[in-house]
Amino acid sequence: MKTLVSKLIALLKFNPEQSAHARRDAYLAEATDLYDLEARMRHLERQSLYPRGFGGHAW
Repeated sequence: MKTLVSKLIALLKFNPEQSAHARRDAYLAEATDLYDLEARMRHLERQSLYPRGFGGHAW
């Protein structure tokens, strides 16, 4: 019973925004050099401008 309660508490504390930040930080931390880091940062910026499913179509 105690594990069920602890799982429920963990579920209630889950914050998707923090999870997204952690994934982004881990992705940037994998950069091998400054050029790679800048490319990864540009990639993330493009994703925020054109989220998945947007398609980028003007029509």
